[in-house]
Amino acid sequence: MVSLRECVVTPMSDTPNPLVASPFLVQLAGEHVTVCECCEDRTQVACGLITTRYCAKIAWYWVRWTIGKPSLPAVYDIAMVPPSVEPYTHERVLVEMGQFFEQDGGVAFGDADRSPLAKDTTVCDRALTRDEALMPPFVDRACDLFDTIWINDPRLGELRTWRENAKKEG
Repeated sequence: MVSLRECVVTPMSDTPNPLVASPFLVQLAGEHVTVCECCEDRTQVACGLITTRYCAKIAWYWVRWTIGKPSLPAVYDIAMVPPSVEPYTHERVLVEMGQFFEQDGGVAFGDADRSPLAKDTTVCDRALTRDEALMPPFVDRACDLFDTIWINDPRLGELRTWRENAKKEG
């Protein structure tokens, strides 16, 4: 697992995507592949930082998916500064979202306390349950951050291909 301390941030772009009206910017950080001991499936993990256009850190994220297995969801762990909190604070909450690629696909919130990152105090102050994450102001911020990651992180190419294939088959 890549921790906040191990992530070396590299800006994805000096200029925002002109097609996306987002108040956020993505900066790419670490990535790695792990191999499951029991089934030998390979899991890709990509992490990054999301900032405002004025460089305030809004969130860290980790996306993990099983390579070559669109039947399994991609999991997004997002450690975000709550919208009601000054962005320069160190308070962060963890939300977890799963992205599905078969049938109708879609995204669903999960209990972040089940995430391997939930107990890492360098990542978050607390992990939100699904019910907490679905309440304002967390749900709107989490969805905005998910969209920012999905649109701007080029390492999610395999996931985008799965989504396009699901649309064609559906």
